[in-house]
Amino acid sequence: MPDREFNKEMAIGMSAPPTRIAKRIPKIKPIRIDKTESMVVLLEAKGKQVKLAIHPVAGRMPGHMNVLLAEVEVPYDKLYPMEAINHEFKETDVVLVVGANDVVNPAARTAEGTPIYGMPVLNVDEADYVIICNKDTCPGYAGVNNPLYLPRQNT
Repeated sequence: MPDREFNKEMAIGMSAPPTRIAKRIPKIKPIRIDKTESMVVLLEAKGKQVKLAIHPVAGRMPGHMNVLLAEVEVPYDKLYPMEAINHEFKETDVVLVVGANDVVNPAARTAEGTPIYGMPVLNVDEADYVIICNKDTCPGYAGVNNPLYLPRQNT
């Protein structure tokens, strides 16, 4: 169990009403990426450091998530490519995973013979706490179960 206490204020802040409304763009509304910018504003207003880790193949094509986040005016200096941020997860209190599966699946390191074996992943499992916001706990596109969905003390 991590020795740092879980910051309940951060989790509560994520559910508070936004202090400003992000610009809505109809073509991306179904995936609700517009809420990310509001969440960044809320957390920073509470004094939290916010960084958005982007896997190179996140989205429907490489670079897709960067474009979507830029369209809803998430500051570019908040976006970090995997290779620039992966080493920071060991020192991170809380990671919020939104709509990702294969790109955060730690089984990619150990599940030999699977489509994701050897694929670089965001090391979110190294953070003290992981909050996953997905519509279900089914495997991702590669069909490999994600151990982050199993009951653990920090997820």
